[in-house]
Amino acid sequence: MDGFDYEPGYTYHLTIEQRPWPNPPADAPSVTWHLVRQISKDPA
Repeated sequence: MDGFDYEPGYTYHLTIEQRPWPNPPADAPSVTWHLVRQISKDPA
């Protein structure tokens, strides 16, 4: 996901946005996911 750096050992609560990908490669999805806001990051 664009804008998000995952760290193992944490649970995240995020707000994300799905955006269309106008001309994706043939083997890729037609949408992309983007981080809007990280609400929380708690130890798992």
